[in-house]
Amino acid sequence: MSANALAGRSGVNRQVITNVLKGAVWADIMTVVELEGALGVMLWPRHVDWDLAALVDLSPGGEEG
Repeated sequence: MSANALAGRSGVNRQVITNVLKGAVWADIMTVVELEGALGVMLWPRHVDWDLAALVDLSPGGEEG
């Protein structure tokens, strides 16, 4: 699939896609989400299985961990 076709399917700017593919930039989380939806595959390994409560304590005075 071309960068132009992926941009049209995902709504992500073609130049952003090109820059990510070249390794010139890191994709932000929303870009990853849009690309995953357009491609039908997970690009960020197993992120849907993460236990977010264990990663971040959101209680008052809690610390990110």
